[in-house]
Amino acid sequence: MQSEVIFGLYASGRRDRPTIQWFNDRQKSIDKWNESRPPGCGFCSDEWMELCYHQTVTLLHRPCPGNPQPTRESLVRALQGSNATMRLYKEIYRKGLSDFGAPKRSDNKLICRLVVDVSPVHIGCDVS
Repeated sequence: MQSEVIFGLYASGRRDRPTIQWFNDRQKSIDKWNESRPPGCGFCSDEWMELCYHQTVTLLHRPCPGNPQPTRESLVRALQGSNATMRLYKEIYRKGLSDFGAPKRSDNKLICRLVVDVSPVHIGCDVS
């Protein structure tokens, strides 16, 4: 389902935009999957399965190249999906199910240095 959404909304070279019916059909498929998904086990806990659902809903409804001006309903769904995603990430982290690759202290210096070195390039500043 995520692949369908990504191809339909983010594929380069697409000129036609998906119809309202396309969005409705994708949402129905996502909802049907969520209602009938298997219970989580191992790495794919219930939280991870729910996270997949909310991330896919957000991906479908947020503004993007294939949907630059989403409907109000789509924006509400995107915000609800994003909110649920943040809540679930927090819950997963607090339960110790993942550390999300938290950088080590030595990595922080490298990350800060990269941000300082790369930022002027992205914003078009001359730092010489």
